[in-house]
Amino acid sequence: LAAPMLVAGVVSFAVVKLTGSSSTSPPPHRASRLSAAELNLAYAFLDTAVARKDLGRAWGLVTPELKQDMSLAEWKTGTIPVVPYPVSQANVGMSTVESFTDTASLHVAFTPRPHTAASPAAFTLDLQNVQGRWLVSGWQPSSTVAPHSSK
Repeated sequence: LAAPMLVAGVVSFAVVKLTGSSSTSPPPHRASRLSAAELNLAYAFLDTAVARKDLGRAWGLVTPELKQDMSLAEWKTGTIPVVPYPVSQANVGMSTVESFTDTASLHVAFTPRPHTAASPAAFTLDLQNVQGRWLVSGWQPSSTVAPHSSK
């Protein structure tokens, strides 16, 4: 019984050392820095889907799950599953919450420009690598701040 186990161990060791592979699979994702392409995608999404401009372009920036079975014609009406914000009326701050080789999550903060009707707001923007192409997979409000009312 010991001899076959020893042979199996030696063979496994030789396979790993000679081929550089092992029977254990790599983790599904690993930590990775946010790339310029991912950041550009995030800003393009804000300028299109969130701002409700050039929705045809926005269609190509999001995952099928975010489209929720909508056709391109339906998407172009602007009644889409993306919370809108008047992007042109605010300064945008973006920071990485987490970034992996296959997914990323960003915190997006809107600070209204002076003399605009926009309110401060914050969102979480999720990205996903789908077959080698980064797409937006989620857009959720994380907080809004009501304007201070004077009495």
